[in-house]
Formats: sequence, C-alpha cells, structure tokens
Amino acid sequence: MPDLIYDRVRDEFPVRKSVRALSISIVTSIEGVQQHLEPSERAQFWRQDESALVQVGPRLLAVNHLRPYDTWVTSARPLASKALAAYLASAPGESLSSARVRYINIVDIVAPVVLDEFFNYAPRTPPQWEALDGFLCVSEMALEAGRDRLRVTTASRPMANPSRAGIVLDLDYWCTAPGVIAARDAMDWADMAHQRLNAAFRDCITEKLEARFGMIP
Repeated sequence: MPDLIYDRVRDEFPVRKSVRALSISIVTSIEGVQQHLEPSERAQFWRQDESALVQVGPRLLAVNHLRPYDTWVTSARPLASKALAAYLASAPGESLSSARVRYINIVDIVAPVVLDEFFNYAPRTPPQWEALDGFLCVSEMALEAGRDRLRVTTASRPMANPSRAGIVLDLDYWCTAPGVIAARDAMDWADMAHQRLNAAFRDCITEKLEARFGMIP
C-alpha cells in the first residue's frame, strides 16, 4: 500500500524514507493491565523543504506539519485531505478505526516565568514554595457524549539558553469509539476537532500570551 499512496502524493511529498517504529498498546482485563510492544516499518513521504510529511504504516495514516505553520484551512487541512484521499483510493475497502488531531505548541519566553501571567492552565503552588525546576500538568475530558476525548498537557521544557524558558502546551483530541466515523465524514470530524482544540488553546492561555501569537487560526 505505501507504494500506491506514494504515487498519489509524490508531487507534493517527493522525498521517501523508511523508519522503524514501535507501537505500544495497553489492554486492561480482569487479569490486570498488559502492555504489548509491536515493531513495525513506516514509510515517510516528506516535502522537499521538510516542513510536512505523510506517514504510512500498518493500520496507520498520519500527516505531520512542522514550522512554518499558517492556518488549519491553508496548511494542515489540505494535506490531511489529500493524504486521506490517496489512502482510500489505494485501499477502497478500508474503514477508519479511529481518528486524531493533535497540536504541540512550544512557547519560548524570557526566564524566569510567572506562569499565571501567560497560562490559565498551569500548576498552582503554595506561596511558601521555592520556584519549580520543572512541572507536568495533564487533564482529560470526555466530549460528544463520550465519543471523543480531549487531553491537555502543559509541561516545562529544557532550553539551551538559560535566559529563556520553554513551555509545552500539548492539545490532543481523538475519537475513542472504533468505527463510528465513516471515511467520507473524516474531514468533517477533523474540522470539528480543530475547532475544539482552538477553543481549548484560547482557554489555556492569557490575553498577554495571545497578544504574542497574534491571530490564532
């Protein structure tokens, strides 16, 4: 299948690579929690400037967009739509078992940072504590009557320059119910997921930080 998909996207993703990946699945039963590791081969199709790529593996189609990133409508969505169309044309009988949209934002600001000035979602510590060396906050919520989930993560990120502070704001939205999204409806679902993530992003940051980003697409 990778060869068939590559033929359909090579005009925009001409650079082909192959990588080894490790898939991790966790199964919960009455016997307890079991973790399964499954090695697999992934085909990667890169843009010439390496700003975006398509990944194809067993039961996997992923589109990754790196910087520079413009907007969902002009950047990520057209690539995802093209890759999905190529995948479905190469495997007409395939259906979607799940879907996911994820944004990983890295905020680079002057250290030391007063988190409350920039983030509405960040650790709150007692006033008598010393400054934190690092932090990790993770929250999840169910949406769309439990069909979908949103995970929001903020975390510190080491920076090479000690005068700068790195904060990761990771927003992950996925469908938890296998097979409920028809292939023809996948991009409509992705549009909705983008709107959810965009709203969550605005909720997590203050007006001061939003002013630094300018217009949020």
